[in-house]
Amino acid sequence: MLNDIINYGVRVVIILVGILFASGVLTGSDNNPMLRIIGIIAILFGLYRIIMYRRNKVKYNNFNKGQKDSKTDKFYYDDFEADDAVEVKSDDSDDDN
Repeated sequence: MLNDIINYGVRVVIILVGILFASGVLTGSDNNPMLRIIGIIAILFGLYRIIMYRRNKVKYNNFNKGQKDSKTDKFYYDDFEADDAVEVKSDDSDDDN
């Protein structure tokens, strides 16, 4: 639980710093458009990190429960058995020699 609080906290701080850069609070009277762009990028990066952390956490929890993720994973290696293996033979032989 503490790990989740730290992870979400760091990501929210990234978003807040991005908001401060984009709004011009950290830059003062300097009206540099590059700093606003950096702020917008920081906001988007923080949002991306929150979304990916949440998605991977749900996927990890489902994996530990033994559930399959039907959208991304067809099967896990535990489901593969040696009897399912198929031998592939090559048909490249030339009998015309």
